[in-house]
Amino acid sequence: MYTYKWKGGQKMRLSSFMKKLSLTALLFLAFLLLPNPISDKMVCTAKASEIDNDDDACRIKLNVKSKSCVKDETYTLKVYRTSKNQKVSFKSSDSSIVTVKKTEDKEAAITANEVGEATITVTVKEGSKTITSLKCDITVTPPAVSVKIINGKITLSENEKVKLKDELKPSTTCETPTFISLDTSVVTVSSGGVITAVGEGKTYVYAVIDNGRYDRCLVEVVR
Repeated sequence: MYTYKWKGGQKMRLSSFMKKLSLTALLFLAFLLLPNPISDKMVCTAKASEIDNDDDACRIKLNVKSKSCVKDETYTLKVYRTSKNQKVSFKSSDSSIVTVKKTEDKEAAITANEVGEATITVTVKEGSKTITSLKCDITVTPPAVSVKIINGKITLSENEKVKLKDELKPSTTCETPTFISLDTSVVTVSSGGVITAVGEGKTYVYAVIDNGRYDRCLVEVVR
């Protein structure tokens, strides 16, 4: 440690120390005011093209991520939010179960060939670069062979609603029946089997499956 003793060489050493200390302080202050070269090197700069591609990958979607189909059914798989210069391709993991055929730039026809499961891979490219890869899981079930309405006779008041309960065989089918009201002035029926009482009277409501088989129930609307 230096002391303030004003004698010859000691005074000289103290003066030299103070000069060095002042110079060090100035250099440190200048270093603080200058841009930090280490920090600059650590900053990552993303190119606009990279940002755009990342945005594209997040934005591009399929109309469904999974789908159940009845054997021999055809379904349209669609790709949304691609740009004009992007190309779309479709591939089935098992063409014996599900085949896929491109019908438009962003669409493909999915055909259920056999009962089972397969995955459709949708690849979106821009030139040689893959922007994103999407997957749709397809489950193929057997068609319905019979249908039964288990509600029995239904009695409703005007504007009252009730949902039909149906039973399809085999139980593994994903097929849904088509519902028909024989007289819509008495009751109407939705595609989901909800009956709405319209006016007084009696009529039949039918549940029909694709092979032509059906069941029906009597519905009476009273005041």
